[in-house]
Amino acid sequence: MELNEIFHSLKQNSMSIEEYTSGFNNLSLGVGLKESNEQLTSCYLAGLNQSITDEMGVTCLFNLKMLDNWP
Repeated sequence: MELNEIFHSLKQNSMSIEEYTSGFNNLSLGVGLKESNEQLTSCYLAGLNQSITDEMGVTCLFNLKMLDNWP
């Protein structure tokens, strides 16, 4: 599987949010994506466990930097 495929299929599964975020960031740098911040954020959120996205409810993150302030 190519890095690009691995990046777009990345799921949190049993990783902590910190581990998932680190892996996501490392892969996005390794792949050399030219996607917008909104596309990256959408891809990031799609890989999070459903329980986390459910807890976030209607909270809207506009970029990955906002996760630094997430409880």
